[in-house]
Amino acid sequence: MDDLTYKIVDFIENQWRPKVQADGGEIRFVSYVKNTVTIKLLGECARCNNTECFCEFLHEELKKEFGNELLLEKNIKKPYFAR
Repeated sequence: MDDLTYKIVDFIENQWRPKVQADGGEIRFVSYVKNTVTIKLLGECARCNNTECFCEFLHEELKKEFGNELLLEKNIKKPYFAR
């Protein structure tokens, strides 16, 4: 894992994960490839109406911290019982 990837993982895991968990959700870093950060959202995030707003906000925070060329890709894992 290179230095930038490590910093991105640290940013997501230590600054944002506790906040998401406090609302009943879960965020996980999946990968960083070619300026694209991929995250997985689980738990309450799958049903939350604010998930899109959160992802836009997180994307802006990532760009502020690591540069404007960074992209964010999300994978929302819906529970098997969600429709």
